[in-house]
Amino acid sequence: MPQQRQFGSKISANTRKRRKLTPDERQRIIAKHEYGVEISALAAEFGCATSAIKYTIRTYTQRATTQDRPRSGRPPILSRWQKKIVYRKARAQPKIEYLELAKEAQVYLLNGTPSAPPLRSTLYRKLRRRGLHNRRCRVRPKLTRASARVRFSFSVEHRNRTWRRPLIMFSDECSV
Repeated sequence: MPQQRQFGSKISANTRKRRKLTPDERQRIIAKHEYGVEISALAAEFGCATSAIKYTIRTYTQRATTQDRPRSGRPPILSRWQKKIVYRKARAQPKIEYLELAKEAQVYLLNGTPSAPPLRSTLYRKLRRRGLHNRRCRVRPKLTRASARVRFSFSVEHRNRTWRRPLIMFSDECSV
């Protein structure tokens, strides 16, 4: 019977049940196996299943390496270098448009032709991941000469005032 899931744990069935063996651990497993240690003893020592030990030995005999194969998947759209350029440019010029930012992130290939510029959504995602959001600027109120004069006179009048809040008492029914 499968173990009951604890509250707050991950639901996905795609997660690993056990940790992955490191290349160093795999090398030690292979060395001890060649020395003559039994598979069950290796499994107990390294804290993994016997099938993991057998798989490690089998893949080492086929590939002669303890390193993992590269994972499949789409390569990243922007390199680390391009991400750094985009981030620095956006920090230096907060009002830069995405079209101009895409031109900055464009890379020239070895034959001299430019690569396709990254999409707006890609740039948005990368900047948002680094903590930069595109928000509208606040509209500041217009300051006329008359309102500036009133504000200045208020500040002069209340310059030495101690700004303390009045004591507020609470009851269980209302604030007083």
